[in-house]
Amino acid sequence: MSEFQPVYPETINLDPYKRVKYSNGLVLGVDEFEQEQLYLLTKDQLHNRSLHGYGTVCGLNVTAREEDGVWELVVSPGIAVDKTGRDVRVPQAQCADLSVWLQRNTDTITQWLTDQGIPIVNPIALTLHVVLCYDQCATDYVPVPSGPCQSLDKTSVASRYADNFKLQLQLDAPEQEEEDAIEFLLQLLADIEISNAPGGLTVSGIEEIIRAFEEPATSLHMSEADAPAIIDAALRVWVTEVRPGLLPDGRNCVAGPPRDECISLGQVQLQVEDTASELGYRLVSGSDPTVEQAERPILLQSRLLQEFMYNRLALQSLSSSSGGGSSSGGSSSSGPDPADLVHISGDETIEGEKTFSAPVSLADGGRVEKTISLPAFQAHNGRGAAKGLFNSVLPAMHFMTTGTNAFAGEVYFSIPIPNDIDYGEGMQFRLIWGFQGSPEPSGIEFNWQVSAHFYRANDAVGTLETIAASVSEENERRNDVLVTEYFDFDGDVEITDEHCYGVIKVSIEDPGTAIPQVYLLQVELRYLANRLGGVVS
Repeated sequence: MSEFQPVYPETINLDPYKRVKYSNGLVLGVDEFEQEQLYLLTKDQLHNRSLHGYGTVCGLNVTAREEDGVWELVVSPGIAVDKTGRDVRVPQAQCADLSVWLQRNTDTITQWLTDQGIPIVNPIALTLHVVLCYDQCATDYVPVPSGPCQSLDKTSVASRYADNFKLQLQLDAPEQEEEDAIEFLLQLLADIEISNAPGGLTVSGIEEIIRAFEEPATSLHMSEADAPAIIDAALRVWVTEVRPGLLPDGRNCVAGPPRDECISLGQVQLQVEDTASELGYRLVSGSDPTVEQAERPILLQSRLLQEFMYNRLALQSLSSSSGGGSSSGGSSSSGPDPADLVHISGDETIEGEKTFSAPVSLADGGRVEKTISLPAFQAHNGRGAAKGLFNSVLPAMHFMTTGTNAFAGEVYFSIPIPNDIDYGEGMQFRLIWGFQGSPEPSGIEFNWQVSAHFYRANDAVGTLETIAASVSEENERRNDVLVTEYFDFDGDVEITDEHCYGVIKVSIEDPGTAIPQVYLLQVELRYLANRLGGVVS
């Protein structure tokens, strides 16, 4: 056998930001064609990554199903854009056997639990992340000229690359720093109230807040007249200063995308146990895996965004033309017309026609009973609580476990103090919640711990007064939307006309036995108003 092999020219280093300049007489080789492909592919990816972002475009729904006692994860067909801007196409539904995955990855799971400091005590709450990655494979092999007596791998090469994908389960969450930053920015802007009160935001103030990219210590407000300039400044600082520095290792919108190219499709919550045998880990008998997709990044099509913006503008225009906005000769749009307020005292008779912006119901003595809804999804998530979707549909706050039979988590709400509250009656509250997973056969029992405090102007921060709302539900009530009765706040929690701010903390205590995943959907406040037509802001 000859010791000599054919020598082919090596491919030069290609530059993704150069394209081939064709001219008569130019000799075209492999380098020129690969350079042309690289330039065009990079342009497409740069366009997707820089102008659109990354995430699910269509399909790719993640569900868990049980067939003949075997739990499988199923990912539906769909399209996504990964963090480098590449299109990822999954043409057919894909499934994975959870039991097989657990058994094959026993050593990996044990090492991960050890690294995280999580005790391996059955049952174990485990979170798996479903991630999608771009892949490609060489295909369509064809013969090429070569020397004599060469093996098949030396005389044939792949003539095509086929786009492909990889779906995998992993214990660590995929990095999505830019996605988290976008959500933070939008929430920050949404929390800025429109108000002409003193001490409002300025352009320089919002610029410093965006640069620091930290949640402000106090609530923010801005005047309606200053709002366009303030929003413009916030977005300008985001684009020119904050976004370029979001990616790790010095990588940015110029230097390239993150090294972690895969995108998240969702999380799977499992209850597993270590068999201490060659079977490794397995699902706890009777437990149901649950899928959460709240943190999945998505990309909306331009047509949907166009219609959304069109409808919003049309509604605003309709509101202004029908008197919903402010007028030059009337009252300010920031509050109701005083002529439409009706105060009831004693045997007062109301004359003339009155209209109201919302339904009202009369309580004893002719007073009006009103409610204020505080969606948990908009609350500040404190220790151990995370935003999620109850039954993959309803926005909620997920209270996370920290270990076997241990429950932790707390969320905070700012309480709006209505300007029409009857101070002598105070407020009541109730909780709207639900639970998932597989609790003990007898069901679940624990206490919602609700703490509240109201503050006067210039008050020092005081201790929150607490009341425990006990709940007990049968196993069959899981996945239902549950509502507690109304509870009075602690007797020390009183409201007077001097109070200007209130706060509520909701947490869980005394879980007793191991309980499943608990979700808080909403806190509802009820109070008696001293007049009709007041505005609850």
